[in-house]
Amino acid sequence: MKIMKIMKKLLLIIGIITICSCSSSDEETKVELEVNLNPPEWIIGTWISQDVGSNDFGWKFETNNAIQIVEGGDNGWNLKETATGILNGYDDLTNQNQVIVEDITNDSYSVKVTFYDTRPSMITYFTYKFVKISDTEIQWVTAPTSINPLTMTKQ
Repeated sequence: MKIMKIMKKLLLIIGIITICSCSSSDEETKVELEVNLNPPEWIIGTWISQDVGSNDFGWKFETNNAIQIVEGGDNGWNLKETATGILNGYDDLTNQNQVIVEDITNDSYSVKVTFYDTRPSMITYFTYKFVKISDTEIQWVTAPTSINPLTMTKQ
Protein backbone atom coordinates (compact mmCIF):
# COMPACT_ATOMS: atom_id res chain seq x y z
CA MET A 1 0.00 0.00 0.00
CA LYS A 2 2.84 2.32 0.90
CA ILE A 3 4.48 1.67 -2.43
CA MET A 4 1.22 2.56 -4.23
CA LYS A 5 1.07 5.93 -2.46
CA ILE A 6 4.69 6.65 -3.35
CA MET A 7 4.05 5.64 -6.98
CA LYS A 8 0.98 7.92 -7.17
CA LYS A 9 2.95 10.84 -5.75
CA LEU A 10 5.83 10.16 -8.14
CA LEU A 11 3.48 10.02 -11.14
CA LEU A 12 1.78 13.22 -9.96
CA ILE A 13 5.15 15.00 -9.70
CA ILE A 14 6.23 13.74 -13.13
CA GLY A 15 2.91 14.90 -14.59
CA ILE A 16 3.24 18.36 -13.08
CA ILE A 17 6.82 18.69 -14.35
CA THR A 18 5.76 17.56 -17.81
CA ILE A 19 2.87 20.01 -17.98
CA CYS A 20 4.96 22.92 -16.70
CA SER A 21 7.87 22.25 -19.03
CA CYS A 22 5.79 22.14 -22.21
CA SER A 23 5.03 25.34 -24.06
CA SER A 24 1.87 26.04 -25.98
CA SER A 25 3.85 26.32 -29.21
CA ASP A 26 6.68 24.22 -30.54
CA GLU A 27 7.73 26.98 -32.95
CA GLU A 28 10.47 29.39 -32.01
CA THR A 29 9.87 33.04 -32.74
CA LYS A 30 12.60 34.48 -34.94
CA VAL A 31 13.98 37.76 -33.70
CA GLU A 32 13.59 40.49 -36.31
CA LEU A 33 17.02 41.69 -37.39
CA GLU A 34 17.77 45.11 -38.84
CA VAL A 35 20.52 46.05 -41.26
CA ASN A 36 22.52 49.15 -40.45
CA LEU A 37 24.54 50.80 -43.16
CA ASN A 38 27.49 53.03 -42.35
CA PRO A 39 28.07 55.44 -45.26
CA PRO A 40 31.13 57.65 -44.74
CA GLU A 41 30.60 61.23 -43.60
CA TRP A 42 31.74 62.69 -46.94
CA ILE A 43 28.89 61.01 -48.85
CA ILE A 44 26.03 61.89 -46.46
CA GLY A 45 23.46 64.02 -48.29
CA THR A 46 21.52 64.04 -51.55
CA TRP A 47 23.37 63.59 -54.83
CA ILE A 48 21.60 64.26 -58.14
CA SER A 49 22.56 63.77 -61.78
CA GLN A 50 20.89 65.70 -64.57
CA ASP A 51 22.54 63.40 -67.15
CA VAL A 52 19.73 60.82 -67.12
CA GLY A 53 16.65 62.24 -68.80
CA SER A 54 15.41 65.66 -67.82
CA ASN A 55 14.42 64.75 -64.26
CA ASP A 56 16.36 64.26 -61.05
CA PHE A 57 18.07 60.92 -60.61
CA GLY A 58 20.60 59.91 -57.95
CA TRP A 59 21.08 58.82 -54.34
CA LYS A 60 20.28 60.08 -50.87
CA PHE A 61 22.73 58.88 -48.22
CA GLU A 62 21.75 59.04 -44.55
CA THR A 63 23.85 58.06 -41.53
CA ASN A 64 22.49 54.48 -41.69
CA ASN A 65 20.82 54.17 -45.09
CA ALA A 66 21.06 54.75 -48.84
CA ILE A 67 17.98 55.50 -50.95
CA GLN A 68 18.01 55.66 -54.71
CA ILE A 69 16.21 58.66 -56.15
CA VAL A 70 14.35 57.78 -59.32
CA GLU A 71 13.57 60.13 -62.18
CA GLY A 72 11.31 62.86 -60.98
CA GLY A 73 13.00 63.09 -57.59
CA ASP A 74 10.91 60.46 -55.81
CA ASN A 75 12.42 57.97 -53.39
CA GLY A 76 12.98 54.67 -55.12
CA TRP A 77 14.93 51.70 -53.89
CA ASN A 78 15.65 51.80 -50.14
CA LEU A 79 18.80 49.80 -49.50
CA LYS A 80 18.29 49.36 -45.74
CA GLU A 81 14.66 48.20 -46.07
CA THR A 82 15.52 45.81 -48.88
CA ALA A 83 18.49 44.28 -47.05
CA THR A 84 16.51 43.99 -43.80
CA GLY A 85 13.74 42.18 -45.71
CA ILE A 86 16.24 39.75 -47.22
CA LEU A 87 17.90 39.14 -43.84
CA ASN A 88 14.60 38.36 -42.13
CA GLY A 89 13.25 36.34 -45.05
CA TYR A 90 15.55 33.37 -44.62
CA ASP A 91 15.91 31.35 -41.42
CA ASP A 92 19.56 30.49 -42.05
CA LEU A 93 20.64 34.15 -42.28
CA THR A 94 21.73 35.39 -38.89
CA ASN A 95 23.68 38.63 -39.43
CA GLN A 96 23.77 41.54 -41.81
CA ASN A 97 27.15 40.60 -43.28
CA GLN A 98 25.39 37.76 -45.09
CA VAL A 99 23.37 40.39 -46.99
CA ILE A 100 25.37 43.65 -46.96
CA VAL A 101 29.13 44.14 -47.19
CA GLU A 102 30.49 47.69 -47.20
CA ASP A 103 33.91 48.88 -48.32
CA ILE A 104 34.76 52.40 -47.15
CA THR A 105 37.83 54.52 -47.93
CA ASN A 106 38.57 58.25 -47.88
CA ASP A 107 37.40 58.60 -51.48
CA SER A 108 35.16 55.60 -52.25
CA TYR A 109 32.17 53.80 -50.85
CA SER A 110 30.82 50.50 -52.13
CA VAL A 111 27.97 48.33 -50.96
CA LYS A 112 27.61 44.73 -52.08
CA VAL A 113 24.07 43.39 -51.67
CA THR A 114 23.37 39.65 -51.82
CA PHE A 115 19.94 38.55 -53.00
CA TYR A 116 18.90 34.97 -52.19
CA ASP A 117 16.44 32.83 -54.09
CA THR A 118 14.57 29.86 -52.69
CA ARG A 119 17.24 27.63 -54.22
CA PRO A 120 20.69 27.96 -52.61
CA SER A 121 22.36 27.99 -56.02
CA MET A 122 20.39 31.07 -57.07
CA ILE A 123 22.31 33.90 -55.42
CA THR A 124 22.64 37.30 -57.08
CA TYR A 125 25.09 40.03 -56.10
CA PHE A 126 24.83 43.74 -56.88
CA THR A 127 27.64 46.13 -56.03
CA TYR A 128 26.98 49.85 -55.81
CA LYS A 129 30.22 51.83 -55.91
CA PHE A 130 30.62 55.57 -55.51
CA VAL A 131 33.83 57.57 -55.90
CA LYS A 132 34.44 61.02 -54.46
CA ILE A 133 35.55 63.52 -57.11
CA SER A 134 35.30 66.61 -54.89
CA ASP A 135 33.27 67.83 -51.91
CA THR A 136 30.40 68.56 -54.30
CA GLU A 137 30.72 65.77 -56.89
CA ILE A 138 30.74 61.97 -56.79
CA GLN A 139 30.55 59.34 -59.48
CA TRP A 140 28.37 56.26 -59.36
CA VAL A 141 30.80 53.97 -61.17
CA THR A 142 28.48 50.95 -61.32
CA ALA A 143 25.40 52.82 -62.55
CA PRO A 144 23.06 50.67 -64.67
CA THR A 145 22.62 53.47 -67.20
CA SER A 146 24.02 54.22 -70.62
CA ILE A 147 26.11 56.92 -68.91
CA ASN A 148 28.66 55.11 -66.79
CA PRO A 149 30.17 56.43 -64.58
CA LEU A 150 27.32 58.72 -63.66
CA THR A 151 28.43 62.05 -62.16
CA MET A 152 26.20 63.41 -59.39
CA THR A 153 26.25 66.80 -57.68
CA LYS A 154 25.57 67.38 -53.99
CA GLN A 155 22.32 69.27 -53.38
